[in-house]
Amino acid sequence: MVKIILITHGALGRALLDTAAGITPLREEDVAILSVGAKADLEAIKEQIKTKIDPRGTLILADAFGGTACNLPAAVSHGMSNVFVLTGLNLNMLLTALNHRADMPAPVLAKKVLEDGLKSIVNATDRLR
Repeated sequence: MVKIILITHGALGRALLDTAAGITPLREEDVAILSVGAKADLEAIKEQIKTKIDPRGTLILADAFGGTACNLPAAVSHGMSNVFVLTGLNLNMLLTALNHRADMPAPVLAKKVLEDGLKSIVNATDRLR
């Protein structure tokens, strides 16, 4: 089963996981949540990431490309072939990850999560016209 780690600024990861829990069944221990902020101890967060990574398969979902929540796991996981860091985290990405983590290997899951996340970004006004 692919390990899922959410790394976001502030409480965004917690809010997304709480929302997902109302849509799909999950156990709290199924997902690790880490939060970064202006006063975060970056070395401590790097160590937390290291302890939460499962080298058999880990998907790390971060909120913004180029931000601390992306840069830290990208640095920690550099060279780990079965660890994937995706950014632009949205609810559809999280739901896909949760619903398919048991039946897909990490590389396939990472691709599906990215595809589903991109599909969910639409101009609803134009689409509904």
